[in-house]
Amino acid sequence: MRTCCYITEMNNPIGFCIGNAIEIEESLDLMKYKVGRSKDLEELVCEQGGRLLVLTNKVQTIEEGREMIRETFKNG
Repeated sequence: MRTCCYITEMNNPIGFCIGNAIEIEESLDLMKYKVGRSKDLEELVCEQGGRLLVLTNKVQTIEEGREMIRETFKNG
């Protein structure tokens, strides 16, 4: 099984919200592609989603995976 991990800075929040419930709400809003979404959260989700697509052999490169995630956000 192939795995990877991400280490992120904990000095500042990723996204606009702090706290479990509202962080989940913000993540759901991001997936619904609502206006006013956090660019740093969107980038992290695209990076992680793109990596998962590579790890599951759905795409060849992380760039392809990121683009597939972005298109999914836009088109549902």
